[in-house]
Amino acid sequence: MTPWSEQPPSPDFIDLTLERLPPLLRKHSTLLLKVMPPLLGFLLFLQYFYRNQFYPSFDLFQFSSLLLAAACVGVLIVGYVVILLTLPGVVLFHGYVNNQQVKSGIQQNLPKADRARQNKVMELAALAYFGPFVTTGLLFWPAVYWFPGHAVKLMIATSVLACAPYGLLIALRFKLPKRTTLKFVWTVFFAAMLFIGLTFQVLKGSAEALDRLPPWLMLAATVLLICVLAAIASISAIAHFAGWNASLLFGTFFGILICGYSGLLTSLPETVVRAVGLGAYEAKSVELDSAFCDTGLGVTSEQRCRLESPTIVWSLGETLVVRTAGDESVQLQIPSHLVKAIVQKAN
Repeated sequence: MTPWSEQPPSPDFIDLTLERLPPLLRKHSTLLLKVMPPLLGFLLFLQYFYRNQFYPSFDLFQFSSLLLAAACVGVLIVGYVVILLTLPGVVLFHGYVNNQQVKSGIQQNLPKADRARQNKVMELAALAYFGPFVTTGLLFWPAVYWFPGHAVKLMIATSVLACAPYGLLIALRFKLPKRTTLKFVWTVFFAAMLFIGLTFQVLKGSAEALDRLPPWLMLAATVLLICVLAAIASISAIAHFAGWNASLLFGTFFGILICGYSGLLTSLPETVVRAVGLGAYEAKSVELDSAFCDTGLGVTSEQRCRLESPTIVWSLGETLVVRTAGDESVQLQIPSHLVKAIVQKAN
């Protein structure tokens, strides 16, 4: 057995993934495009059926268009977060950092020594990425709390105010022409607005948990959450220096983590089923045939046979699955021929 000290070092996992994943995807792209969407759609439906403890009375494999629709909705929901993580790096890299004048100025002012050079690169990352992101988030959310009717104006104002000082600092620290500050503000402005969209998505998903905390702890948790998101967005943005593959790899990895934390992944089956209009929503009422009224299971029979404010669990196939309203709600599977109408609430 070869001693550990004499064994060659293992290859870096990230470098290995970036090297082998794109050729693998290109090689099997046709098969993946055929298999993955229906499989993903089926898994989303299966998870929804399991959570609600029912299974439809038809063969779901026959509904290929339904599976494809579910897969598309699921990918769009998660892809939205991935895009919010990936695009800021693309915008900043191609709009500012990789500009000929800025690039040459930064390269000329990087120290030769490795340690000093590394520190200077970290300083650039902090000034160009993390600083604008975290400052924009910490300025925007208190402002929108006090002036909730001016979200768009505040988004523009806070993005510009947060980015301008960092553009000036980069110009001073790396001895760039002062006019590059305006270019930085213009470029990072779009990246900062994308970051606000990311924080909105995460804070929206975390609102229920944050509301349970005392006010001072809720404020501290919100600030910490914005700082963590700014760090994640900065790492994902910096990954674009290594190219599109690295940017998408980091964006997807962190995007899935954020979706898991914010509840997007856990609520994805319900969101997909609601989006395709099959269930997971509260109806105004369900009008039933009079033959169903004898059960007494939450049915109002004074004027009409109906279920008031039920949750529609599933509305496709031979049975309608509903959950009745009230403290002692029950789940009913009603034959579709006994259902006259589902009265939905207007949006």
